[in-house]
Amino acid sequence: MIPQLLVSVRNADEARAAIEGGCDILDIKEPSRGSLGRADTTTILDILNSLGPDAPPVSAALGELRDFHDSPVTASLPPGLAYVKLGLAGCATLPHWDSRLRDIREFMSGGTATPPMWVATLYADWELAGAPSIKQAFERLSSGYPITLIDTFTKDGRTLTDWIDLSQLRTFCIIRHSSHPRRQVALAGSLTKESLPKLADVPCDILAIRTAACRNGDRNGPICPDAIRRFKDAMQRVFA
Repeated sequence: MIPQLLVSVRNADEARAAIEGGCDILDIKEPSRGSLGRADTTTILDILNSLGPDAPPVSAALGELRDFHDSPVTASLPPGLAYVKLGLAGCATLPHWDSRLRDIREFMSGGTATPPMWVATLYADWELAGAPSIKQAFERLSSGYPITLIDTFTKDGRTLTDWIDLSQLRTFCIIRHSSHPRRQVALAGSLTKESLPKLADVPCDILAIRTAACRNGDRNGPICPDAIRRFKDAMQRVFA
């Protein structure tokens, strides 16, 4: 099975370029603010308002849960988002982080007529991120989250496959799918065309990219439709 391709964009121009390149899911984030850097609300609305009726589903990164730890949650989610996600960096030592995440989820989704699906986000480099381990986070978030994302917090040129054992990753996907037939696993973490063959036997559902979709592989550079097409061609060769 060929996974769907998610491409992260930072503005409406990049959104149009990602759609031109053939992304299956459009993700909104601000890469200069970290792995799951949240874009300004005006930017999210600008992108959503720029999309036509045939646009792919849209997700948005909301930053890290620790950003909300001591601050009241005052904003609901903009309508039109299909998926949203919060990271767990810095939460390993926070008591009851899962309860706080649940409270934020309920509050932010409460003002939306059609609430988005929340994605359980786990960091493969959890020790460096100061996040709960994959095992601990999965145990606490296994229910109520139809999609689990395994990403990397550190963006230093290493990819997901440098941080996690491939047999462990494959087993995780199999267990996740067996828990419910509609549960999905998304993989991110500076994935490249060259890293795809290592994932050939990993039954994932979504691959998420930013760097590989940018001109010259510059994570902070503009989205390049041709780069997306080349990545999709590589996916076809590996997963077909």
